Amino acid sequence: MAGCIWRDKLLTGADMKIYVDLPDELVAVRCPVEAVHIKDDVYQIIQVNDDPEDTRWAFNTGAKVRCKAKTTREGDEILVAYEEASI
Repeated sequence: MAGCIWRDKLLTGADMKIYVDLPDELVAVRCPVEAVHIKDDVYQIIQVNDDPEDTRWAFNTGAKVRCKAKTTREGDEILVAYEEASI
């Protein structure tokens, strides 16, 4: 069943999944990573990239990023990091 998989977790300080682009891939690929909600549309990535040599994320561990909702092909709504936040 399609739906919003993040809205029910939207609490400041809550751990949740956001998606980051993998810029070195030949096709558009997003990777789910653990993040903490800071405020509004700002999240901080807390997951460590276990293989940065092979899988480079668009944003590194510790980065504060702005996210926006995107709908997947399956109809689910996910949060996608689109820029670094300067807060």
